[in-house]
Amino acid sequence: MIYNKSLTAINCVLALLLVATSHQIAADSVSKFNGLKPYQLETNYINFIEVFGRQVPLPGGTWILAGVGIDPASKKDKRPYGVLATFVLFNLEGKNVTAFTLIHVNAIATDGGWGISKDCQRNNYPFAKIYENGEQHAFCAFIHTLTTSVIPNDDALPAWKNAVQLAMQKGWYLPVRWREVGFRISNWHDVLDVRYAFKGQDLISKQQPTLESTPEATLIHWVEGMLPGIYLGFKRSLTHQSSFNMPYDYNPSHTKRSFITDSRQNTLSNSSYSLLKIVVSFKLIWF
Repeated sequence: MIYNKSLTAINCVLALLLVATSHQIAADSVSKFNGLKPYQLETNYINFIEVFGRQVPLPGGTWILAGVGIDPASKKDKRPYGVLATFVLFNLEGKNVTAFTLIHVNAIATDGGWGISKDCQRNNYPFAKIYENGEQHAFCAFIHTLTTSVIPNDDALPAWKNAVQLAMQKGWYLPVRWREVGFRISNWHDVLDVRYAFKGQDLISKQQPTLESTPEATLIHWVEGMLPGIYLGFKRSLTHQSSFNMPYDYNPSHTKRSFITDSRQNTLSNSSYSLLKIVVSFKLIWF
């Protein structure tokens, strides 16, 4: 009996040491992490940017890298050893920031999966859809309105603080009201979370006459067209010939992509998504 109590006490001590050690390793991994050095601010990217083995589609021409940063994954996801890298890119028209892309990607692989974004489970958004939610794979998208601060608060992401500071230095006008489209795709080890934000006025004034009249309807159509790009980018299967339109330039009837669903459905059907995975798997195996 005494032996069992002693063993239990030892196990508790070991468990506490393991937790403390894991959090220290997570902190050390962030402080020593230098994987962002290749990503220089004010670098231009066209069609996509590759970050830690994953490609992120960039619609509508040239984007400039405005901010980078890192955060310990254990802070939010309660798993040690992980490092989340964050990137902010601006799309400019003259001195005006017309859109930005916010990217979250794990720089160090973990075990246990990453799950679904809470935004994809909201029922008060104009659009929120879960395409796959399993232990090994998850894929979802959402649309909502977003308000940013002219002066970021202390809790703001370091990458966003850097981006706002760069905009102030360059004299770029950065709006505060946006329509945001988010995608999250993950497997057991890695995650890619991408948020595209567009000026709401641009979605109205620049859209083609054949598109829907509301920004939300325009973005829902655009989500359909971006799903294959997000999926292929996560698999690092995009090419330099890959191109993606802005929401106000996207027209489902003119697209050449093979896996866009009927624009009246507003979602990617299960059969189309399954076909997409089959073809992508075939490509990865044979090419």
